[in-house]
Amino acid sequence: MEYLNLIGRLSHRAPSHEALLLLITEFCNDIDPRVRREAMKALLQMMEEGVSIGVSIYNKACELLNDDDESVRYISIKLVHSLGLSLKESTIPHSKDPSVTLSLEDDAFIKTCGMVTDGSLQVRCLSASLLGQFTSVSERFLLQNLDKKLMSHLRYVKSDHDRARELHTQGSWDTGQRWGGGPTKMNLDPSEVTLMSSGSCGAFVHCTEDEFMEVRSAAIQSMGQLSGRSSEFGHASLDFLIDMINDEIQSLTMLSYRLQYGYVNHSPSLIFLLSWLRTHAHCILLHLAMRLDWPIDYNANFMQLKKSLVSRLDTLKRSSSESHVTSYPSPVHTLFDKDIVTMGTDQLSCLLQNIMASPTSIILNLSIPELLSIQRCWAALDELEHTPKDAPLKFLSSLAFSIPISARLDHLDESSSVTIQVWFPDGRVLTFDPQPSDIRPLIPDTHKLNHKLIISHGKWTDALMIELSIIRHHSLDIPSESQYMSLITKLIKRGEGQTSSSSHMITSDSIQSSSPHMVGSVLISDIIKLRILPQDTLARGYNVFGPT
Repeated sequence: MEYLNLIGRLSHRAPSHEALLLLITEFCNDIDPRVRREAMKALLQMMEEGVSIGVSIYNKACELLNDDDESVRYISIKLVHSLGLSLKESTIPHSKDPSVTLSLEDDAFIKTCGMVTDGSLQVRCLSASLLGQFTSVSERFLLQNLDKKLMSHLRYVKSDHDRARELHTQGSWDTGQRWGGGPTKMNLDPSEVTLMSSGSCGAFVHCTEDEFMEVRSAAIQSMGQLSGRSSEFGHASLDFLIDMINDEIQSLTMLSYRLQYGYVNHSPSLIFLLSWLRTHAHCILLHLAMRLDWPIDYNANFMQLKKSLVSRLDTLKRSSSESHVTSYPSPVHTLFDKDIVTMGTDQLSCLLQNIMASPTSIILNLSIPELLSIQRCWAALDELEHTPKDAPLKFLSSLAFSIPISARLDHLDESSSVTIQVWFPDGRVLTFDPQPSDIRPLIPDTHKLNHKLIISHGKWTDALMIELSIIRHHSLDIPSESQYMSLITKLIKRGEGQTSSSSHMITSDSIQSSSPHMVGSVLISDIIKLRILPQDTLARGYNVFGPT
């Protein structure tokens, strides 16, 4: 199993990949489920390293979706999802009718929908979360997952009683046939033959009715992501979000409310502007990543950043056609027809430099009424009371120490998204969530935060500085992007050799919030430095249990 993992990590250095793919595929049929799991992980790792994987591997991954082992099914879903997005232009024949072909992304979406009824909680959670990452699924498959009635032929089949009741109410002539003389005959149109299995229909209905909170939460997130790409699906799924507001779990209720609020007043021009800003910021992130000294796993992380940029470019192209603003000049549009994944480093660097050097005048050219209602959310930290500005705060080592925090929060719509962040001298970053009672309204659009921050450290000997700030959580449109932001942050600090306020790029890796939905954060206050002076507990006659 260790050799399979090593093959997957070093596969990009091999001159030929066909022999490696054939070797690993043979291990997928091993009798030991641990070997099958590691073989699927190796294939997934090879794909992340940029190795081209064909449709034959996709078929093998689909077969392992029915494996008896839970871990094998878990990895197989990831591989099916990754192949469906990377090979979305490829087609595959339907299993029941070879004359009918489906795009690989549609087929992967159908396979993922069928796994939401799996017996494993982890498999159901993963399947529900991956549904929202399919960007170009056909509308008919999206809408089918909101209805469990249309199982066999994407149409509602009426019973004999319903047909007889309609004949009686319409006053039609009697057909002369005996009641119950034979089964109901259905006139099927070849174009209406279902392309989805019965278990794949109504996937979101199954998820929202799941007994576990994790599955329902992942389904709500996926519905929100798909609604941003399909207006028809958004209108159809709005009823489900309204039903989830009455959920017994408060976090799911608030999540449904936030997603429902996101559907309102989002014009096509505003959606295009937000997509353009995200794409432009991602280009800056990618250009920064190319100039850093990456570790040995540079190829895998850099490849994922380029694939994320391709996903954003697809979203920008779709929103650009819907908002009819393609006539505005933008250097980002030059990347539409480029193959970012296989492009060389030098050529990509030149394109990104041109994008960064060009003025962002597209924002000024767009006339969007919603921009007038944008307000900046900001937190103003107050100075500590009864403490000289340069005097250190004294505390006993290994014991808890209280620091009163007071701040004014302007234009804060959700108090639960505010967190206090503390940077320690040893590089650790901790976050502290204030209680709801610590935040009270003062005037409209203004709140007051009063919180007692409890910290402790047993390794300080000299007076050192800690840094306090207030951050606000937000959701990333690409969930896997947080880990690359965290890696880039560490590389920047390693290059500077010191921790300064200018290098504090707040990432989701430093957030230790209990909510699984808060995957990112942004700084909304200035950074305040406090000088902390520890006192020896033994010299003062104390130990960790109290006075001696």
